[in-house]
Amino acid sequence: MINQVLDLAKIESGNVVVSFEYISLTEMVTKSLLFLQTQADKMGVQFKRVAYPEVIVRADSLLLKQIILNLASNAIKYNKRSGSVTVDWYETERNTVKLN
Repeated sequence: MINQVLDLAKIESGNVVVSFEYISLTEMVTKSLLFLQTQADKMGVQFKRVAYPEVIVRADSLLLKQIILNLASNAIKYNKRSGSVTVDWYETERNTVKLN
C-alpha cells in the first residue's frame, strides 16, 4: 500500500520515468486477472472473459499492469458475494483503446 502511495505521488509530481513498449493487451489482462484469482475466489466473484481480437497497445507495462490490477481489485472488493467482473476493451476512433 505504501509503495502504491509513493508511486502515485511520483506520477502526480511528474517524477516518474515512463518507458513505452508494445504490449499484448489480452496477455496483460489475462496475467493480471490470474494474479487476482485468489482474491476473487475468497469473495466468490467470477471473472467473465470476453473474447476480443488481439490488440497491441503502446504503453508502460508496469503502469498498465498497475492500472488493470487496481481496477480489477476494486471491482472484486466492492462487488457482491457470488458476483462477477467483466473486463473488456475496444478501439476508439482516435486510434486508442478504452478499457472497461
